[in-house]
Amino acid sequence: MSGGHSRQGGQGREAGARAGKTRNQTAREVALDVLTGVEQEGAYSNLELNRRLQQAGLSASDAGLATELVYGTVARRNTLDYFLNKFVQKGTAKLQAWVRSLLRMSVYQIVYLDRIPDHAVVSEAVTIAKRRGHQGISGMVNGVLRSMLREPDKLRIPDGLSAEERIALEHSHPQWLVKRWIKQYGVDIAEAICRANNEPPAVSVRVNTTMTSRDQLLNEMIAKGVDAVPSAVSPYGIVVRSGGNMALTSWYTDGLVVV
Repeated sequence: MSGGHSRQGGQGREAGARAGKTRNQTAREVALDVLTGVEQEGAYSNLELNRRLQQAGLSASDAGLATELVYGTVARRNTLDYFLNKFVQKGTAKLQAWVRSLLRMSVYQIVYLDRIPDHAVVSEAVTIAKRRGHQGISGMVNGVLRSMLREPDKLRIPDGLSAEERIALEHSHPQWLVKRWIKQYGVDIAEAICRANNEPPAVSVRVNTTMTSRDQLLNEMIAKGVDAVPSAVSPYGIVVRSGGNMALTSWYTDGLVVV
């Protein structure tokens, strides 16, 4: 699986950035660029995501998918690497950063996103690998992901772990931190904290009622597939639980809401 190994770091770092300049990027390509930038350059995921989304001009649903892939992959990275290292011959540390990010993002979809068919995940990953790498890389990506689908038992947390080991691995938290929380709060509360940390945060927006009513805008959001509910603390507020980046919507740019 040497096709994914980095011999010239500069070439590896630029591989992801070169693609997509002459055509529209997909949601997965945007997410991949963000994840690679976070790992290689220490970029803040939220700022890098906003910048990339503004450049890409994705639909609301595709922007929502890119957002889910970025935040989900970042939150579950330790667990994803644990699964990947069972299938990547020389381990994920030897891969080019963009290949590692592509595999993590793909495994996140396979393990955590039931709404996306596994065959579509593999197909999209191989397509991206072909565009950004060479035949060896795309073959390695295809082989790793298809091996996972053939051996789903390896995509589970093993039995026999201590509480701190299991919680750390299942919820992708540092084991030392889980150990501290267990000591302070007990196993159940420690695990609840870890679980809550991985939940995507809701976004609250304030409706500009000089332009529209809260109910009218809320109904419009729901009709367009946004998971939104009235705020319980403000008669002008809407809580957006999922549906993409509100700062990139026409509601925001037209002044109907303030994030």
